[in-house]
Amino acid sequence: MRTFFNYCFYRYAKFYKDWGDNGPYIMAFGLLFLTIALYLGSIINFLCYQIGIEYSNKVNIGVVVFCCVFDFVFSILLDSEGRYKKLEKKYKNENKVKLKGWGVGLFIVFGLICYIVSLVVFKTA
Repeated sequence: MRTFFNYCFYRYAKFYKDWGDNGPYIMAFGLLFLTIALYLGSIINFLCYQIGIEYSNKVNIGVVVFCCVFDFVFSILLDSEGRYKKLEKKYKNENKVKLKGWGVGLFIVFGLICYIVSLVVFKTA
């Protein structure tokens, strides 16, 4: 799992770096944690629906926002640029770049779809 998240971080940072962003590493961490937060929000919705716990969607969205704020603090404390350079060396000569890029992109899109579906289907309060 760690390898997958490291690869996602590398691809997100590479994407933002290629676009000429000034802080691609912070943006990459932000996107990675947002994606993870969307998956966690979907799981929380499902579990609360199954257990019968009622809580509002505002709380669920609060969890996502908390994860994003946590990410901002976390990304400042870590050596994001050093991590990127290490991963860049590791994945410099990778195969099937486009296919893996689409996979990482679909990881984001599927997380967003799961979260929206969970908000609609497992409506709590």
